Amino acid sequence: MKYLILLFITQTCFSAQTYYDKNGFATCFENNDQVYFIDWDHYTNADIKQVSYFEKTEYIQSTGHYVKNCIDQKYMYDIPNQILKPLADSGDIFPEDILFALNQISVGAEKYRSEKTAPEFIANHQDLFQSNAPTQIESLREDYGDSFATDLVSTWSKNSILPNQSCAKYIGTCDFYLCQEQKSPCGLDGYNLGFGFKYCSGSKFTLFNQMQTDLGKNWVTNVFQCLQKQSLQVSEVKEIRTCEKIKSDAYDSHPDCYVQSGFCELKLSEKLKIFKLVKKEIFSQESLPMVKNLLHKCHIEKQEQDVLNSELN
Repeated sequence: MKYLILLFITQTCFSAQTYYDKNGFATCFENNDQVYFIDWDHYTNADIKQVSYFEKTEYIQSTGHYVKNCIDQKYMYDIPNQILKPLADSGDIFPEDILFALNQISVGAEKYRSEKTAPEFIANHQDLFQSNAPTQIESLREDYGDSFATDLVSTWSKNSILPNQSCAKYIGTCDFYLCQEQKSPCGLDGYNLGFGFKYCSGSKFTLFNQMQTDLGKNWVTNVFQCLQKQSLQVSEVKEIRTCEKIKSDAYDSHPDCYVQSGFCELKLSEKLKIFKLVKKEIFSQESLPMVKNLLHKCHIEKQEQDVLNSELN
């Protein structure tokens, strides 16, 4: 009798089979004679994606194209929209682990994670969360979606930066932006994380290694600290600022900090490197007056101005 029960359990366990893509997400699920295919847009990065499923029998009836099981998924084409069903309507068709993974796709994830909470993920991936090392921000967003990436950065900053302390002690380091973000949370698209922390590397901009002269390298270090000091000074004023106000105040400080740190004396090739890095972030149509202000402060000759302006177009 015990043997029969064990055999039944074994057969039941092996009756369900899941097929995965290279990123760890389920693409097809077989349960006895039922075959369910899972579909979403694999080629577009988006904050929110529609994850759908459809049954083998409905596909065959709608297309006249016979498929036997999950292995035949690679031969499927032109899936009719009318047979696609939202994942939310799947009821108890899929096991919990499959739903957990597919829900990650629906909020923009490109890679599967087994961890359900930010602290658990950080504990398992400590190499991604080193002090004064911001380069992982963009990869976290792309791999796991904005929502979970925001939780990760928020949890990490709270663990790294003691609450209620001045951010002045972090000037010259990337952690300054984590400290400022903790005091005025604006998320991954705010100034502190979306620009300051994003372009910080060690205690310098990523531009540091691209500069050809000592003057250029010194400019990178000096402008970085100038921008942080300006940010701290403005943030200590006792007034409530929106995230847009925080961003505009920070960007407004760029021309003066650039000039004070020696931008006007840099080689043209180094100025171009600076413009190339930040033009998408701050040199937009709305902020062109700021660019003109910067060039005006330097009293740059027209020929050089033309070259720099062409970089912005």
